[in-house]
Amino acid sequence: MNLSKHVEKWKPNHHSYGISSTFLKSADLRKMLPQDIDYCYESDQDTCKIDEVRRIRNLQSERTDGVSVFIISCTHITHEAQNALLKILEEPSSHTYFYLIYPQIEQLLITLQSRLEVLEYTQIQSEDGIIEPSAFIAMSLDERFSYIKEITDKKHEPLLQKKDVLHLCYHLEQHFSSTKNYQGLKTVYEARTMLLSSSASLKMILDMVAVYCS
Repeated sequence: MNLSKHVEKWKPNHHSYGISSTFLKSADLRKMLPQDIDYCYESDQDTCKIDEVRRIRNLQSERTDGVSVFIISCTHITHEAQNALLKILEEPSSHTYFYLIYPQIEQLLITLQSRLEVLEYTQIQSEDGIIEPSAFIAMSLDERFSYIKEITDKKHEPLLQKKDVLHLCYHLEQHFSSTKNYQGLKTVYEARTMLLSSSASLKMILDMVAVYCS
């Protein structure tokens, strides 16, 4: 089902949903949902770890009256956290709904995927990403490398996050598809896979995709 239609027909007929997106934030989704929800927990993290899932477990078990919604948005979720979340979704509290916003739902554990009803969401361009895709593509290779070095410096504000690199990869995929740059497409897919690792080097990934932006 499309996310917009899901919102129009709220209340849900399922207790847990997955949304594949690199741009959608928990606050964005909250604005789309009815305003009369009794309780809504919003979580936006680069990496969702088990401590966060345990916090959600405790909070949802305390909510027994009224409608509660838990929105988790992340670019990486550890296997340990996925298994812990699965246990919550197997026996949720009554009147409780979960939304997991993740770049690629199909790359979650199969057991977790089985508990999620996937909602289709049309990607829109992020307004606050550090990397502006069209400008990045228009740079020379040397300019890209210099820019990457600048934005991956720990002193840079705001700090570069995985979602910024995923945002770039999404647009590069469209660019490479239109220009039939198959090596570029292959590199973007590799970059996305690398981003799933909690120890991913954002500079290395950006340097890798920068080579094929011509």
